[in-house]
Amino acid sequence: MEFKINKKVFRRFLVSYLIILMLPNLSGYFSYRVAVKEAHASSVENSLLSLKQIIRVMDTRMTEVNAFASQLAINRELVALMTEKASAPEDKVYELWKAARDMSTFSQTNDYLSNFYLYLGNYDVILSPNSVYYRPDHFYEIYGYDGLSLTEWQEAILQQRHERDIMPSRSYRSASYQYEVLTYLQTLPLNSFSVPTATLAVLIDRDKIAKQLEAIISQYGGWVYIRTIQGDPILAEGIDQESLDHLQDIPSGEAEDTYTFQDGNLLISLPSDKLGWIYTASIPEEAFTARATAIKERTLTFTILALVCGLAMIVLFTYRNSKPIYTLVQVFREHFGSSGQPPSKNEYDFITGNITRLISSNQELQTELKEQLPVLRDALIKRLLIGELQSLEQIQVESSQAVLGSSVESGIVGLIQLGGYADVRDVEALQELSVGRLLVKQWLRERLADVITTDWGGDKIAVIIPIPSQSEGETWKNRLETQLGQLAAAMEQSNQLPLLIALGTTYEQSTEISQSFGDATQALEMAGYHHNDGVFWYDNVLKDQNTYYYPIELEQRLINALKSGFAAEGSRLILYILNRNFSERILTFETARNLLGQLKATLAKLLDQHLLLDEQSTTRIKDKLEQLDLSRGVEQLESELHLVIEEVCNVIVQKKEDLNSELVQNIVLQLEERFAETDLSLYEISKVAGRPEKFVSYIFKESTGDTISDYLERLRLDHANELLKSTDLTIDEIASQSGYNSSHSFRRAFKRVRGVSPSEFRRG
Repeated sequence: MEFKINKKVFRRFLVSYLIILMLPNLSGYFSYRVAVKEAHASSVENSLLSLKQIIRVMDTRMTEVNAFASQLAINRELVALMTEKASAPEDKVYELWKAARDMSTFSQTNDYLSNFYLYLGNYDVILSPNSVYYRPDHFYEIYGYDGLSLTEWQEAILQQRHERDIMPSRSYRSASYQYEVLTYLQTLPLNSFSVPTATLAVLIDRDKIAKQLEAIISQYGGWVYIRTIQGDPILAEGIDQESLDHLQDIPSGEAEDTYTFQDGNLLISLPSDKLGWIYTASIPEEAFTARATAIKERTLTFTILALVCGLAMIVLFTYRNSKPIYTLVQVFREHFGSSGQPPSKNEYDFITGNITRLISSNQELQTELKEQLPVLRDALIKRLLIGELQSLEQIQVESSQAVLGSSVESGIVGLIQLGGYADVRDVEALQELSVGRLLVKQWLRERLADVITTDWGGDKIAVIIPIPSQSEGETWKNRLETQLGQLAAAMEQSNQLPLLIALGTTYEQSTEISQSFGDATQALEMAGYHHNDGVFWYDNVLKDQNTYYYPIELEQRLINALKSGFAAEGSRLILYILNRNFSERILTFETARNLLGQLKATLAKLLDQHLLLDEQSTTRIKDKLEQLDLSRGVEQLESELHLVIEEVCNVIVQKKEDLNSELVQNIVLQLEERFAETDLSLYEISKVAGRPEKFVSYIFKESTGDTISDYLERLRLDHANELLKSTDLTIDEIASQSGYNSSHSFRRAFKRVRGVSPSEFRRG
């Protein structure tokens, strides 16, 4: 892109955007630090919760073992065997077998009790589930600890007093396999201070305990170490003894010494209130900081991406926002220059000053337009009076521009002649005439609502008086005549200004204003001829005149209406002419024939002049004109004239439509051939067509129902559809080949019309 900018403006925008970019990044950094800290604390808390969960499970399982020992201690049959005097075991074979069988039920209900034995000292036998061993040495040969002799086993386990003692994990052999066990030892009866008579040993598989510790060992990759309060080891999972010996400052598990960091590991110690054990778990720092690390990595990635994208967007937006300012400054300097302007602090001050000048100029122009509004209104009133406007639509449009409103929709036209000022050239007399006109207009505006006045000729004032919405026919006319009579009397008495006032016929629509004005003109002539004073109505003109009424102005209006193809207006004028001559006048037959001849001549003149009429249509219509006569009465003549006018207008309208259709076809062809041109516009199309832009736009809309812009957009999007389906061109290339200046404008138009983006349309 062409880098034409103002460096100062560019720098100001750049610094502003950088500050805006850094503020959220600083906020994000502090938020990140808080999030990392919270994630770290959350990980430590989760580790503590995991260890507490393990302790609760272990306490529960070991409580079940204690409960088992308590149940054996109160078993009456076992108590009897434990407390009776020693005798030969052979004497108690059944009792011993039954006790062993009863104990087997416990091994089936709890996996921690799947392997245990009970030594009865008075019989020197060992009971295990479903088995009785009369020779302890034979039992130990099958089930014993590796590295512990028979004598050591007897002295340490069978002959010692135990109170819920736990022998640390060590290797244990059985008849079929070998595994690591923790040994729970309890002397029976419970709480006996005499020589123990029985010893319960529960062998707990170390793998079963390890399953309870998997939450820390497998999930975090750490280890767990269980010891007594005295520091005697019970179990170490995930770490060997040598590594344990190298550890220092292991947390004691007390309230203020639960965790510490050592060699990149988190060491957590928690006590078991029920068993009196201390559980120590080690979790690698990378395990519990994984969340914080993930947050850190994602935050860093997003921050870098945001900075890169933000810097790119800053440069882009800085350029885009500074370029218009540079352009505005250049435009103002090219058109207005810098001379005559006070020095500006910066570009904004320069633009503000010039915009202020533009606003002031615009306000001055609006003031001038408002000042010209009376001139515009006066010109429109005169055009209405002479019948220059043919259609109601045209009158309504121009009335709205001149702010006439509904004052001309229905009413009556009058002419007021100021006496004694005909053909005056003296300056003083002209000034008196101007003052007299002003006084008359002021009097009319004060007493007649919405009255419209305009100067006419040298000494006349044309007046358009609206009919009140609730007028009562003759009553309204009488009131109007009284008011105008008062005007004439007032001007005569106070200003010695005689007035001659004439009123035409009332009109029902604004296209009839010229007819009412013509009647008022004729009435004024008649009033002047008869030297009538006061108000003279056209209705008072003698009806027995032996001349027909067909002024040249009316003839020209009829020709203009037919040239424009306005059949309704032409028929209305014909009806008006016939009514004026056959209803309001008494014409001789010869005069009536002359009137008909003039009407035929008018229509024939139109046929000869109008270029849109072909020879065949002209001949056919002329034949119909020749057949018009008065022999069948005025009503038949009226009907035949209406038919002729309708046929003339139909032919003219059809020819215009054909020409317009050809024009529309040429426009469509031009659009289909040139739609890929990005600079194709209504101006270019109108230039090729040789017609004004408004006319081209109106005709195209009337013929196709679409605006040119909508039709052009449809052509471009249809072409883009084909390219999206049948080619691998990029969106930018398709936008360029479809006539769009940029892919952004193409995507926006495609989404608005099709409902999906171009990429989604191609995929789907």
